[in-house]
Amino acid sequence: MSAETLPIEIQRENMVREQIEKRGIKDARVLEAMRRIPRHEFVADEAKNWAYSDSPLSIGDGQTISQPFIVAAMTELLHLQGNEHVLEIGTGSGYQTAILCELALQVYSVERIPKLARNSEIRLAEMGYANIQLMVGDGTLGWPDHAPYDAIIVTAAAPQVPQALLDQLKPGGRLVIDDRTVPDDPALDALMNRLDLLHDHSHVREYSAAEWVAFCESVGLAVDVVEVYIRHRHLSSLTEGVAQEDVAGIYRLVEAMTPEQASALHLERRDDGWWFDHHYLLVGAHRPA
Repeated sequence: MSAETLPIEIQRENMVREQIEKRGIKDARVLEAMRRIPRHEFVADEAKNWAYSDSPLSIGDGQTISQPFIVAAMTELLHLQGNEHVLEIGTGSGYQTAILCELALQVYSVERIPKLARNSEIRLAEMGYANIQLMVGDGTLGWPDHAPYDAIIVTAAAPQVPQALLDQLKPGGRLVIDDRTVPDDPALDALMNRLDLLHDHSHVREYSAAEWVAFCESVGLAVDVVEVYIRHRHLSSLTEGVAQEDVAGIYRLVEAMTPEQASALHLERRDDGWWFDHHYLLVGAHRPA
């Protein structure tokens, strides 16, 4: 019997045990929340069979739900005890939001895509969560009406930390960000930034781990962790929902990679298209009390 055909409850338990606990997540409340939340309810219909797999999955509108381990790691870095007011930037399908609702007193979540926000609001209400308020808007502005926050979690890519979010974080509050980063190589750095600009025209550039540390310290944050990780992903992660002329540009860049670039990014052509490494990082910091 394949993993995808096991009963949902067993798939979810295996996800927590094999993908999360064995990789070092120890917060018992986080683990219990991951065991309770039905991840398959938060992914696109065509991805439900893989809802408990060790990978990000499509939620539609060119967006993805994060890999289970990343959700758990980001949540653990918030150090939630149950009495916090939390701001989430990037509701997505609402999976991370539901985890936060299980662990915090009140959650405020901002999503820029109206369709995702509407669907998440309905889904979370149907699941019985009453400690969530959701707004469609620009996440870089935060949600000042309910500030300051004990914790802010940014699950949508951000060019460093917007000042508005810093202003809305309480003294002693924690900030956790999951974002793309770049390989430690100038040529690959330039290539990945060109690809990301075609994927999203609002893209500025990706920042290295060292730049993130320097930035956090420059604005008075104490850095707890900066961890780089790699996802080997299909090219569709850059082309889904993108204009055809930009898709063509992305393909041209990929196909023009030098042998050295292709090797460094583990570029490979499979039956279903191009796959290569994407670099990401987790940043955990806090504002000293």
